[in-house]
Amino acid sequence: MAVERLNTFLIKRNVEYGALAGHIAAWSIFGLIFAIDMLMRLQPGTFYSVIGTTLGVSMPAATYIGFALHLLTGTIIGLLFGYITTVVRSFTITSVGRSFGFAIISALASWAVLFLPITIFAVQPNLPEIATVLGQPALLNVSPQILAGAIGMHVIYGGVLGLMYYLATLPSPRS
Repeated sequence: MAVERLNTFLIKRNVEYGALAGHIAAWSIFGLIFAIDMLMRLQPGTFYSVIGTTLGVSMPAATYIGFALHLLTGTIIGLLFGYITTVVRSFTITSVGRSFGFAIISALASWAVLFLPITIFAVQPNLPEIATVLGQPALLNVSPQILAGAIGMHVIYGGVLGLMYYLATLPSPRS
């Protein structure tokens, strides 16, 4: 993986576009997360509440903290995506397919590196207490579905990230 010398303007621009694309992608799954909460017969916002509660924040602030962390994480993943696809020559985005592919791989890596360990080591051991605090006993029954469903959500995030980044970094048409 050769690192190419690039001007700082291009790196800065693509990092900013990556952060914006990641932020948009995080927002894009916001509604889906609420829909999944409702399909699983949980209160809307439960996913975000679980994140905040795991950190020791009480309700209703836990929901807002969880949501803010979701947006921040999505933005940082996009920022890193923009940086890596700019400075690592073999990851340069040359087509919408490459952008989709690399972004989906990035999203699945974030699932494996962030979501899965946090869920297994921080959330699941505390799930009975979290379910009680949130008044959501159904959480105890849906944990396996959440782990599996999160893979699909990360793929959707990656697809949106890849599309938004590709559109943002398209060369401008020449007159």
